[in-house]
Amino acid sequence: MANSFHVLIAVILVIGTAAVMLTPRGAANNSGFAVLAHDRQSVDSYFDNGNLKSQYVDIINLNTKNVPDQLFEMFGSDKINIYITYNDGTTQDYYAITEKNRLKGLHKGARNEAAIEIRLAEKTISRLMDSEKSFDEFIEAMNSGEIKYKGLNIGGFIKQASVNVSTNVIGIISKAVNFFAGLFG
Repeated sequence: MANSFHVLIAVILVIGTAAVMLTPRGAANNSGFAVLAHDRQSVDSYFDNGNLKSQYVDIINLNTKNVPDQLFEMFGSDKINIYITYNDGTTQDYYAITEKNRLKGLHKGARNEAAIEIRLAEKTISRLMDSEKSFDEFIEAMNSGEIKYKGLNIGGFIKQASVNVSTNVIGIISKAVNFFAGLFG
């Protein structure tokens, strides 16, 4: 069960990072993530020689302070390939390195060293960021395959299995809670 929490935090961090890069400049959202760009050209301007500029890595890390330390302690470190399909139909791949609860780097281009692959669309990120129930939306997107999570090595395969089980169970529980809340609320 601990592995499932690691992975959920990894995915939340990845989605948060992507949201920072994709949401409109100046907009506010309830996730606490800084907002930097809204189109691919703007996103590209935040990279220098294929690496996310350090000031933006710092902004992302500042916005993880509301995540409970216990969950991040279980998360540990990961290397993640991220594929984002933009609204214009193009796909950009990134490689994220996380270590000790922090984003250490985000680079353009997938890498062979990654243990995890995550695929999602700009429209999914926007929906998650705009939702009043972003956690429920996140679970639904995971369970529907809108967010694709795949292990790339033995450790990644184990995490993938944990994530699949966890998101299905959480999805069922969430739907039950929402159902009963609707009846009595």
